[in-house]
Amino acid sequence: MEVNGTFIATLVSFLVLYGLLFKLLYRPIQKIMEERAARIKEAIDEAENARTEAERLLKDYKEQISGARKEAQGILEQAKAHGEATREDLKAKAEEEAEKILTKTAAEIEREKTRALSELQGRVADLAVGAASAIVGKSLDAKDHSKMIEEYLEQAETAKNN
Repeated sequence: MEVNGTFIATLVSFLVLYGLLFKLLYRPIQKIMEERAARIKEAIDEAENARTEAERLLKDYKEQISGARKEAQGILEQAKAHGEATREDLKAKAEEEAEKILTKTAAEIEREKTRALSELQGRVADLAVGAASAIVGKSLDAKDHSKMIEEYLEQAETAKNN
């Protein structure tokens, strides 16, 4: 193999050009590529962190929704129980009021019955005294009248008990 001057000059030129290109282009391009790779890695890490955060937030959201549903269910149950208690309370008050009305009415009926019987007894006594006066032919004074009424009431009470 023969080495001539042109070959050596070309080789030296090539090596000098290669050295210059290596120093001026390769290292800056390599630095740019490394920076780009670092940015890509950083973007991937940020995306992974964002995904993890999104999953965590989704889990928290689901837990909050579940808690809110449970709370709403509890409130509904509490309202239902309160409504039921109110209904029972109103029912008890209505029954109590009805019982009071019945008791009051029964007492009023008993008073009216007693008054009517007393009035009836007075009229019967007056009729009996009138009939007795007509039969006997004389009028009774108030004392005799009272005595006769008491005797008649005692006889009526005795007859009623037998």
